[in-house]
Amino acid sequence: MIKAYLDSYSKITVYVGKNYYDGKINSLYLLTEYGPVKLGDLNFVNSNEKYNEYSIVLQEDMELGKEYYLVSDYGYKVLLEYRYITKSEKFRKNTYTDEKLGYEYSKDSTSFSIWAPVSSDVILVVNDSYYKMKRYGNIFKYEVIGDLNKYEYYFIVKNNGKYSKVMDPYAYSYNFSQSACVVIDLNELVKTENLKNSKKSKTIYETSVRDFSSSKAFKYKGKFLGVVDEESIDYLDNLGIEYVQFMPINYFDGDVYNSSDFYNWGYNPYMYGVCHPNYVYNLENPYSVVNECKEMINKLHSRGIKVTIDMVFSHIENREDNLYNLVVPYYAYLMENNKISNGSYCGFDIDSSAPMVKRFFVDICKRWVNLYNVDGFRFDLMGIMNYETMNDIYNELRNIKENIFVYGEGWNMPCLMSDDDKAIINNASKMKNISFFNDYYRESLKYDYLGENVIRGNYESNSNIIFNYNQSINYLECHDNYTYYDLQKYVELRDEKLCIKRQTFKNLIILLSNGYAFFHSGQEFFRTKKGCENSYAKLDDINTFDWNKLYKYSKEVNLVEKMIKIREKHHLFDIEYKYKNDNNVIYLDSNNLSVVINMSNKNIKVEDKEVLLTTNKNNLEKYDLVIYKK
Repeated sequence: MIKAYLDSYSKITVYVGKNYYDGKINSLYLLTEYGPVKLGDLNFVNSNEKYNEYSIVLQEDMELGKEYYLVSDYGYKVLLEYRYITKSEKFRKNTYTDEKLGYEYSKDSTSFSIWAPVSSDVILVVNDSYYKMKRYGNIFKYEVIGDLNKYEYYFIVKNNGKYSKVMDPYAYSYNFSQSACVVIDLNELVKTENLKNSKKSKTIYETSVRDFSSSKAFKYKGKFLGVVDEESIDYLDNLGIEYVQFMPINYFDGDVYNSSDFYNWGYNPYMYGVCHPNYVYNLENPYSVVNECKEMINKLHSRGIKVTIDMVFSHIENREDNLYNLVVPYYAYLMENNKISNGSYCGFDIDSSAPMVKRFFVDICKRWVNLYNVDGFRFDLMGIMNYETMNDIYNELRNIKENIFVYGEGWNMPCLMSDDDKAIINNASKMKNISFFNDYYRESLKYDYLGENVIRGNYESNSNIIFNYNQSINYLECHDNYTYYDLQKYVELRDEKLCIKRQTFKNLIILLSNGYAFFHSGQEFFRTKKGCENSYAKLDDINTFDWNKLYKYSKEVNLVEKMIKIREKHHLFDIEYKYKNDNNVIYLDSNNLSVVINMSNKNIKVEDKEVLLTTNKNNLEKYDLVIYKK
């Protein structure tokens, strides 16, 4: 009948249902230990068929973390709920802390802490014991005496009169049923091994842990350890890619442990600092949740292959019941004029400029670098994030790992943020150390426009260069949308032989262009998803990495391998080409190499070839590529 919300330190918003005295009340009183105290004037704001809206301007700030009850002049009692106060600048400033959060373990005791500035009560549950945590400003803390190694724990947080069970946002591991976090001794984890004989081709290879190991009879099918099965890691090693980019490996919603009847790409995060349970083989051991991922990364590093991981800091699918909203209501939402942003079309957008959100994102990235030794991050829908936050993430990570690689999608999504503040392509000059997926390159290559800016890895918009090869991720396809093979076969209805020739040619163009070369796993052997444009929830028969097709097209794959080696040897990432276009025959010259790209119907012959691409000689003379040493 009546709802009351604390929307700032000095403002209460009240909704009175029309079924309660026609929505008309004269005053509200704050219940205190000394009796009811009349609040300020009740100001009428708005009305509709269901309720009247009022506001009250308070003379004194309300103290955070207390439960307040109001009573109307007719005697109706209502809880004052914390709402948009968490979006105020004063709240953002006053509640920030750099104190350690999560837990600190020793064999003698473990200290737990959680940031919960508006909570009236927080209970720590350790195995079957309950502990009332003590408030220290905006943080609740409790120390449990004894050795809690492998003990389960979680928090029960009381906000707005309701208790909610929440996992620890800073957890490292969890139990088999994923119903509680688990305390582990970080000193007992698998040791991190340094990168050996790093590859330097500036080539990124995107894959999913599940996809890459789901089509063969792996012992560790669909798991971290399956990625580094001997045959699998040999393939990645021989291919010559510098980076493996894993689609999300942190805990996400959308599939069920060890069930082939569920599938999800992972772009609906649940917890950021722990590994996804479906990718862990020995889930009964809480140390394996960390160790198996570390072992995968160690093995890749032993072959000189760096690892980047996909991070989804821009949005969350579950709007109301995600643990971040349960701990501090509304704080993590990106909002404007009390409207929640959904520019991602995925649920709600996250406010990465909020100080404790920014701190959390930085902490999580630092964990993946320090604990797991990852070499970089790809950020999904990065354009929804604040560009200053992206710079802060990069700068903090560079202090740990000098060659950290940070890149993402800079699309300008319709989120509720000023374009000037977004981490979008048009703001690339504000983020000089961060790279962007170059959709200008993608569309140009897809539709056969190989102009000079494409080869040089520039991003062109309205005849202006927005960024150059240093920030350019050049690609033809990724996990999103059709594979290029499927686009040709199922949408453009091209002849099979032409599909193969066009894609082989364009795979090689990516590798000779300036900038980072990006490959979607299986792109080298014409990966198909059977015409499915969006396979985010399809099963393994659609999404799998088809090793049989890899063997079928071994000749074309070997050509990609050879081209990656040439790319690394001659550092094609930033080689200075002289560019000439003679009626769709493009000539590129450098100090070491000459390149001829034939997009015409001419027959081009060059001697002393290092690489020559020819396929159907009958009527498909175009799409030829020749690279030779001077």
